[in-house]
Amino acid sequence: MAPYPPSEVAHWLIWAQSLPTEAQRRNACLLFCLGIGCGLAVEDLVYVQGQDISEGPTGRALVKIHGRRPRTVVCRYAYEELLLAQAADIPADAYVFRPDWQNRTSKHIASDWLAKYPRLIGRCDGAVLQSQRLRTTWLVGLLNAGIPLQVTLKASGLATLHSLSRYLVFLHDVSEAEPSDLFRGVAA
Repeated sequence: MAPYPPSEVAHWLIWAQSLPTEAQRRNACLLFCLGIGCGLAVEDLVYVQGQDISEGPTGRALVKIHGRRPRTVVCRYAYEELLLAQAADIPADAYVFRPDWQNRTSKHIASDWLAKYPRLIGRCDGAVLQSQRLRTTWLVGLLNAGIPLQVTLKASGLATLHSLSRYLVFLHDVSEAEPSDLFRGVAA
């Protein structure tokens, strides 16, 4: 599944902030920020509670993940302000995404919610908003930014480098000179 290009990311951000009700906007913004800003898979996202989103000592948005792959993820800068704003009024023990949804084990909690809004979601060059694609966009962004692999694996909750192999086709190409300089140890 390909990452979203920047134009579609902008489209979905506007969409999330433009839904008609506060609850719809909050769910959309939190799904968006936790997916593209923190790289959460649906199985992690559904268990995030108000107490799990906090502002760190330097203003960074931190998300504590529980479950099979416990960890703390730092939200990407572009989404931290929106994430903190949307989470600010959520009670500590309330789930942040779809707090009224009873079946937290459903793999379709995000897609079922998105399916409720066919006229509102619209399309962006034939694409629909998908939580897995938000995570893919986050992962590819980290890899393209040169974040160390062990840091990316830990933040994503993935266990092996093999888990990242399917994203390699989406990485940016490098110039012919760059690998040579990198191998030599020449400062960029």
